[in-house]
Amino acid sequence: MEQNDAASGIPEISPTEGMVDISKAQDGGLYKQILVEGAGGRRPGTGNKVEVHYVGRLLSGDKFDSSRDRNDPFVFTLGKGQVIKGWDEGVATMAIGEIAILTCRSDYAYGASGSPPTIPPNSILKFEVELISFKGDDVTDKKDGGVMKSTLRDAPNREDDDTPRMGAQVKVKIIGYYNDQAFDTRELSFILGEGSQHNIPWGVDLAISSMKVDERCRVVIKPEYGFREAGNPEFKIPANAELDYEIELISMENAKENWEMSTEEKVQQAIIVKEKGTGFLKKGSLEAAYSHYLRVIKYLEDESLEGVTGDKLADYNKTLLAGYLNCAHCELKFSDHPAVLEHCNKALDIDKDNEKAHFRRGEAYFALQDYEIAKKDYDAALRANPSNKQAIRKAAQCQQHITKEKNRQKSLYGGMFEKFAKKEEQKNAALDLDREKNCVFETIDDWDNSMADGMMPLEQECAAFGEAMPPRRTNGNGPVTPID
Repeated sequence: MEQNDAASGIPEISPTEGMVDISKAQDGGLYKQILVEGAGGRRPGTGNKVEVHYVGRLLSGDKFDSSRDRNDPFVFTLGKGQVIKGWDEGVATMAIGEIAILTCRSDYAYGASGSPPTIPPNSILKFEVELISFKGDDVTDKKDGGVMKSTLRDAPNREDDDTPRMGAQVKVKIIGYYNDQAFDTRELSFILGEGSQHNIPWGVDLAISSMKVDERCRVVIKPEYGFREAGNPEFKIPANAELDYEIELISMENAKENWEMSTEEKVQQAIIVKEKGTGFLKKGSLEAAYSHYLRVIKYLEDESLEGVTGDKLADYNKTLLAGYLNCAHCELKFSDHPAVLEHCNKALDIDKDNEKAHFRRGEAYFALQDYEIAKKDYDAALRANPSNKQAIRKAAQCQQHITKEKNRQKSLYGGMFEKFAKKEEQKNAALDLDREKNCVFETIDDWDNSMADGMMPLEQECAAFGEAMPPRRTNGNGPVTPID
């Protein structure tokens, strides 16, 4: 299995049946032989966290390392030089569940120095590798795992921040997969954030926004970032389907940066973007609409208004207010209630009596079960518009919840107070009984001379116990002489 390259002195691999050269350079430095086929067509990409089991052997068959012996899978980041070259290139070709033998020439392994004392210099190594799992990069704003990206081909000559922003003109090649079957293969140009107009799911827009020109990637898209519960009849995609897309970014042209525009230009651009967002909202493309409304806020929120007055200031406030309110509308649909509160608060900073801001903030508080605060917002919405039927209904529901909670509290704590009162009553009754046992009478009216029967006269009692009599009362002629 080994032969020497006279020119380099590096032992070459002599492949046998079933071994395939998988080296990127196709230079015979890395061969793979599949022992167990993996499941599906997904492969890990650069930057993915991969988990593997492995057994490493010399060509002699001597084992020098094994994660299986330790019962401890090995985890590393693919394509970042954390492992030998043969692994970075070889594991990238594997599917989950696949078991393969990777045969690595020394320059794909530990080179001329080897890894003493177990691996001699210039050794060809054989690794039995099982790919257990891999995890891509989450490119969603919420980091909820809805769009996981694996880089298949990086663009090392591009800056990391050289990526398209929403609103950029992009040209891409895409291949959509469902159950490992391609359903959409095309090359097209469109405005990023408006992919739904071209039958492209929102998850693809998000993935492209993280890419550099010449980069190629594969993304796994959860249903909420795909075609959702509606599916896609044209592509025969059922409801709530998980999708895969391979994407190559061919070119891009970003729109002007904020700092390159005047306040008036930003307002004009924000109005255009807002109207596009409303168009997407009417079509049911909630994510695309939300992306546009966020862009409205980004255009205007941190703008200096020095010298902006009159109609220009009014247009600015009106457009930014719409951005906040429309974002809150989308966030209610996403059940992102903290974001709803944030944007409604900002809207109310512009217009403190705004009906929609109070109502939507009330909806967020209602969902968070803070019914007293929610009712205050519904009431504020009704002050702005007394005929708002939704606010009337929700305010009534809040009052029902508030009353129910008060009754629950009364029942809970009222029972406790009643129990305490009963215990106190029992305690007092016991004390009264004890007093009756130990007291002859409580008032002079209870005295009866018969009670003195059998008692010694006071003088005899004092003499018996050696005590002095108290002074007698005066009779009007001075004090009476005490008894000796």
